[in-house]
Amino acid sequence: MSKSNEEVPEGCLSDADLAAFQEGSVRGKEQKRIVAHLVRCARCRSILADSIKSEDSVPEPPDTKNSPR
Repeated sequence: MSKSNEEVPEGCLSDADLAAFQEGSVRGKEQKRIVAHLVRCARCRSILADSIKSEDSVPEPPDTKNSPR
């Protein structure tokens, strides 16, 4: 998510938090905490948006189940 040599500002979401949110694997209080932070933090919103954009640009792997051998 963020550049590895870049320090995360205090109070900002970690790469793990952002990745879990993007994957949809957080629920309840944790999800509310992340959403509340994203509402007020342009830096974390930008990192999340960039990650989503780059994920969308990665092509899906070919379906090899039904391909001839």
